[in-house]
Amino acid sequence: MVCSSQPTAGERIKWLVCGLPKPFRQERLLVMLQGYFDDSGSEGRQPLFILAGYILPAEQWEAFADDWEHECKQIQPRINYFKLSEAINGEGEFDLLPYDVRRYKILRLIEVMRKHKLHGVSASLKWAEWTEFSAGLRGPAKDQPYSNLFFLLIDVVREYQKDLGIFPQKTQLDFDLQGKAGQFAIEWYGKMLHPTRPYGFEEEYREILEGTPRMLDDKQYVPLQAADMLAGALRLSLAGEGKRDPDAFFSDFRWVYDELHADFWGGLSYSKETWDALKLRLVQSGLSYRSQWASNRKK
Repeated sequence: MVCSSQPTAGERIKWLVCGLPKPFRQERLLVMLQGYFDDSGSEGRQPLFILAGYILPAEQWEAFADDWEHECKQIQPRINYFKLSEAINGEGEFDLLPYDVRRYKILRLIEVMRKHKLHGVSASLKWAEWTEFSAGLRGPAKDQPYSNLFFLLIDVVREYQKDLGIFPQKTQLDFDLQGKAGQFAIEWYGKMLHPTRPYGFEEEYREILEGTPRMLDDKQYVPLQAADMLAGALRLSLAGEGKRDPDAFFSDFRWVYDELHADFWGGLSYSKETWDALKLRLVQSGLSYRSQWASNRKK
């Protein structure tokens, strides 16, 4: 007999860990990540690439997902999914909705996030600094800033666990569909897990990482929608930029990060000094430029 009903948001999360014994399901941390991509580079801006998301044990994600889906689809104004850029610009699911209504819906969703005590994490880089650094690279890594952020985020997860006194806790990192960039990160993640690789993960990382990262559809796996809100809000906060068109109300949404800040654990950012130090380490280590970003982890 085939069940015709659609799975709930919580059931989709349960599927991600259904093959694990119950004690491991209860303890396994899931990190749901979303990237925010902006390469405009105009009007004197400092465009950023940000990877951000939230951490929760798997079973807590189930309850959050159901509450988030209920708020989106059952509570006015009803939306099928959340995307911050659509809320900012009054597009997509927020088409024709006035500013006050869009603000109200965001605040309602933030209340869901607060209820479940999500912990936010992030990794970021500036496009101008990445462009300068990558000019000396060869091969696929030259066009893969996403991978740098993905592996920097693993540093953040390690420090997060140590700060909370739960290290080492096995962690599954999942992120929204990223096409070739995501596939490239997953490919090298697998290579770095191999114990014989000279540029592979150190033991502390092996203790917390298990399972290949997955690229998921954020319309089906709703924790990625919460990650989208954090990533976009961080970009607004860190970049200090916005459209000046009063009809877009873009700059008026910088308050979103203020609302999310209390549950933001922290993150790491690349700086010019970081890139310069990395260049030096590459020369000293003899690593090929093709695999350079595999050693981007914080020493």
